[in-house]
Amino acid sequence: DPHSTHDLIFRGTVDDCMGGTGYVEQFGTYSDESVPLALHECSDGWESHCTQPFVHPGTGNVYSWYYAGQWTWGGGNWPDQSVGKPWWDNMGLPDTWDLGYDEGTGFVVMYPWVCNYWSGNDLGWLWGEHKPYGDSTYQTKCYYDNEPWDNDHDHGTITPPIWTAYKFYSDGATLTGWKMAEKKMDSPDPIIYFNDPNNPSFTLEGMSPPWANDEKKVKHDGIISEK
Repeated sequence: DPHSTHDLIFRGTVDDCMGGTGYVEQFGTYSDESVPLALHECSDGWESHCTQPFVHPGTGNVYSWYYAGQWTWGGGNWPDQSVGKPWWDNMGLPDTWDLGYDEGTGFVVMYPWVCNYWSGNDLGWLWGEHKPYGDSTYQTKCYYDNEPWDNDHDHGTITPPIWTAYKFYSDGATLTGWKMAEKKMDSPDPIIYFNDPNNPSFTLEGMSPPWANDEKKVKHDGIISEK
């Protein structure tokens, strides 16, 4: 099923304001909601970390949840580590070279999709013709939530409230993954798996991920779904 809850798309280089990055997407199940969407509302400090459904800009499919993040090669810095996020050292994740790697190894941290109304701002340049929130789209900002809990973008040291870190290894024929750690909504601290000798692996099928093909020159998408 190409739309399983474990559907991952490994992108090649995707440009953003910090330069070229390797982008990864994870799609949830189809949602019963339809376009135009209305923002889900949260409380008790979760207002700006309120997860939202995702509308695929190409197909128009509405997914009940969506995670995204950036990948790095084994031995490389985690992307949020590379740009000096003030909260990174509180994630509890070792450097990738301390987690074991060979050629064909990649790492990624995934964050949930959130959206907020930015009244009075014209964000049409972000959306183009894609309008999942109808007439409110150009006043809505959506992103994967790697913002600190207190939303102090430049100085906050409290980690993002929800995330999952993975390690992947491709031998050219099979892609194997391990969950390294995760931070859940109902957990005050990250749950660590990387130091568990019995940490289970999972096998994925599909195209090889970008880091296993021609290193940084790769431009194609790798679509990976769990068996």
